[in-house]
Amino acid sequence: MYATGGEPTLFPGFYEFMQKCIDHGRTDFEFCLGYNAQKLSNKLLELSRHFSDMNFSVSIDGYDLVNDYARWGSDFKTVIKNAKTLIAEGHKVTPETVPSIYNVTNLDKLFEFYDQEFSGSAVFLQVAKSPDDMLSPFNHPNIELSVESLRRCTQTNAYYTDARGQKSIIDTLLAHYTSNPKFDKDKLTTFFEFNDKLDQSRNVRLIDYIPELEDARRFIL
Repeated sequence: MYATGGEPTLFPGFYEFMQKCIDHGRTDFEFCLGYNAQKLSNKLLELSRHFSDMNFSVSIDGYDLVNDYARWGSDFKTVIKNAKTLIAEGHKVTPETVPSIYNVTNLDKLFEFYDQEFSGSAVFLQVAKSPDDMLSPFNHPNIELSVESLRRCTQTNAYYTDARGQKSIIDTLLAHYTSNPKFDKDKLTTFFEFNDKLDQSRNVRLIDYIPELEDARRFIL
């Protein structure tokens, strides 16, 4: 079973389902939970202990500040702390990452981190989807940085887990950036217009979180 949505752990019905499974002695199935790992309640920990095959698919969209910016409202240190608690409880933790324009030039740092902290875990990738495709990981104008990062990804153990086709996603991205691609200036312009409005509403600056992406603005000026 796979429980997903916005964030299943925010809904009382999710815990009611877990309790019913426990009450009926049906806790021996594969139970995968899509989880942002921002809050790890005692209730979730206690109920999860009754399930023999619990897998937490934890959303992490970049190393450190890149995650905090790309997944606004997420705190990288909190996510990792809670993920490690779940592993200590005997559960599986599967990092799930969305390659996008935010992280395509620094995915290597995240993959290297996975090797250090989540060795043996699979890594799920799902390419970013957005209106006008403005968040596409295939449209970063700094080709050199993108190639360097993606090649370093292929040197990690996380790359070889190939869960849900993630190896093929890295391979496809690398093939794209090594084929002398032309970036779409209109999409990049749309991205910065959109992102500048986000920064204004959040009272933050892209340069303080992902300086190499802010530097990409020069390609459209």
